[in-house]
Amino acid sequence: MRQRASQVKITTRAKGIGVLGASVLLALGAAITWVQLGSGGPQAQAKSTESLTIRDVDGGSDYFKGFPNSLPFDPSYFPIGVWKESLTDPADAPKDRAVLINTYVELTGNSDISFATGVGSFALTEEPLAGAAGRVLSDEVDMWARGGNADWTGSWPGTGEICSPANLGCGFTVQRELLKALPAQTLVYSNYGKGVTFWEGDEYAATFVNDFQAFVSADNYWFTDPNICGPSEGGAVFADGQVLEAGKCRLAANYGWTVSRLRSLIQPAMSKPVWAFVEVGHPFTENQAPTITGPEIRAAVWSSLIHGARGSSTLITASGATARRSTSSGTPAVRRSGPG
Repeated sequence: MRQRASQVKITTRAKGIGVLGASVLLALGAAITWVQLGSGGPQAQAKSTESLTIRDVDGGSDYFKGFPNSLPFDPSYFPIGVWKESLTDPADAPKDRAVLINTYVELTGNSDISFATGVGSFALTEEPLAGAAGRVLSDEVDMWARGGNADWTGSWPGTGEICSPANLGCGFTVQRELLKALPAQTLVYSNYGKGVTFWEGDEYAATFVNDFQAFVSADNYWFTDPNICGPSEGGAVFADGQVLEAGKCRLAANYGWTVSRLRSLIQPAMSKPVWAFVEVGHPFTENQAPTITGPEIRAAVWSSLIHGARGSSTLITASGATARRSTSSGTPAVRRSGPG
């Protein structure tokens, strides 16, 4: 059974986010592909390093130059994002910068974007907002609307039937309708979920990834999701449709697989950036669901970068509505599946 994409997740700042920032600090400039060094001592290894091949990052180092007033294309900028966070206190953004956060992905509607831009950070917003570097088109539409061209009723998860007829998918229609409302040359980002990575065939998954946005991510929470080891998810990929044992499921390497899955669908190959998505905290309400640790965060980010991620967005979560920021005051923000 598919996990509900509309699950409420309470977000909060956490000191542990510095782990993610430190992990991606060195991931600047061109991507590097290397061959395994052979044995034979330092001289032999020195010769082997001559086989290093340096290629440009996916989309090219100046990819964002094609979108006016969007994200930087300076090689010193590597996106370290936080998802659905609020900026309601001018002290918040400097604290975020101190732990290397430089990008707000789906900045909440009650935020003051000038707090971000004032410290040299950037924001991607769901609603039109002066100063935004781009727009978030949708989140997990592949899960709550599924792949397909059926009519969209205009409803969002939890507000009524989404597709008409209800037994068909209308995710492509949703994306087209949302995209039509945006000005030309807007930098557009979408985050996908288990539809693109597990449930949809390559044709539908590729349509989601290629047709509607300038860059993408997918959120597979391998360390914390209580369902991801199941036969229709991780088990479908790594265990021939059986339950995937924890030792092969709760792995940082699988975050890299998620990035590789998206990159494998993009056509032409390596033509647009893929971002990683790593959770921090305890995203799920089930008591038996694991809580991600600092070393696991670090490993997940590095695995994603090694597999070609060009940015990293983080879902910072707590297990209950009483969650508070550990580094600033304010009301926790709620992640939703769609506008409204």
